[in-house]
Amino acid sequence: MQSINLYLKKPFYLILVVLLMPINWYLEWQKWIFILKENRMQNDKALDSFTAGMVSGFFTPGFPGNFLGRVFYFKKKRRIRLTTYIQIGNFSQLITSIIFGFIAFFVLWKTTEIFPLKSIYQSTTALFLTLVSLAIIVVFLKKRNFKTHFFLKHKININSILEFFKKALVLSILRHLVFSTQFFFALLCFNIPASTELFLWIWITYFAVTLTPSLFFGKMIIRDSIAVAIFSIGGYEALPVLLSSFSIWTINVFMPTLIAWKKTKPPNV
Repeated sequence: MQSINLYLKKPFYLILVVLLMPINWYLEWQKWIFILKENRMQNDKALDSFTAGMVSGFFTPGFPGNFLGRVFYFKKKRRIRLTTYIQIGNFSQLITSIIFGFIAFFVLWKTTEIFPLKSIYQSTTALFLTLVSLAIIVVFLKKRNFKTHFFLKHKININSILEFFKKALVLSILRHLVFSTQFFFALLCFNIPASTELFLWIWITYFAVTLTPSLFFGKMIIRDSIAVAIFSIGGYEALPVLLSSFSIWTINVFMPTLIAWKKTKPPNV
């Protein structure tokens, strides 16, 4: 406890982290509302399905597990279509983390002489180019009016999917900026000096965490370990980073999930 107090120099910033948490989840909520509108679903089930998704996402590997809690509030024949849109929304958040991580790698690689970043940057570049190639294929298929048996069976229109993806991507970028700012404030709270470079290390950390699946409390352990490892490359002390990462997990994930679990009404499966 004494070592924690030694680093907790600016608790005011922790208040800012807490105040940004509802904005963080509001942006994800808006993405869910877009999904329901695209699928002409009932809004009276929106809140319960959303909070159930928060709980299922907490207990499953990575964020995409949120669909498990959401889809069971709707009719069976609509669930596959709904799951498709949910995962596209999740994919937009993944793409956002990769883009920001790629930018951070590029800037730090060009402005610092830190060797580990070079190999990581090369791997990230390969992944980014792969995703760009997939995007080009999707656009090509769209122009050729491509329709598969799956899309026809579940009445999924590729054009509407792409339009939804654009909206989801904007919300994902805004959300990424919000929780990046939260991490920044948490680091300041635990006596890490403020600098624009902090955001670059934060983006690399979120990039790595996003691509690392883990279960339940394993998420917290893996997330914190990754944060400490990445910030140590930049010469930052381990304990303040660990405390900041744990604070973010508690405020952004654990507390909202606990509230969601208490409030969620079980679906009529």
